[in-house]
Amino acid sequence: MQKLATAVAVIAVALAAVPAAQTRSGGTISACAHYAGHTYEACFAYIFNDSGLALRNYYRLGQSPDFGKAQDVNQDLLYRFYGDAMWQIVQRVGRWPIGVNVVPLPRISIVSATSSLDANLALLTTRESWRVTTGSGRVLFSKTNWLRHVTMCRVKGKLLHVWVVVKYSADPYYDCLQYPH
Repeated sequence: MQKLATAVAVIAVALAAVPAAQTRSGGTISACAHYAGHTYEACFAYIFNDSGLALRNYYRLGQSPDFGKAQDVNQDLLYRFYGDAMWQIVQRVGRWPIGVNVVPLPRISIVSATSSLDANLALLTTRESWRVTTGSGRVLFSKTNWLRHVTMCRVKGKLLHVWVVVKYSADPYYDCLQYPH
């Protein structure tokens, strides 16, 4: 029960740190409001933890000349992305020049979401807009209203279970049980 109370406190602090305008402008947190249970958890995890924190920071600092910062965001990425999804991201960022990038909050809307706790699996369909530029304004990556199909697995985390992105394609037969639980 203590772990649950700690987790709730951590989430409350994290949400309080994000200005309301930012969370609503991209439809982020409110995009999940009409889902319930584990589908809500997966939706929220994808938008807030996986994309908004881990992926956005990796896009920003993954090629940082400060090795410590680059290593930290790499560890965050590896905690939230596995397999094919992780490799797609690492390969994309690996082609970018060394430096700290500018990455505004992405706009992510959930088109559909389903989950199965028996299979530890969630499938999301999203519309996403991302823009990554160098400090001088050179565009490195830009997608507008990008239709994405996301496969997520529920795995044992540091405190509770977490939803991680494993594929950027909808795969209802993906074996999430291969990951530690």
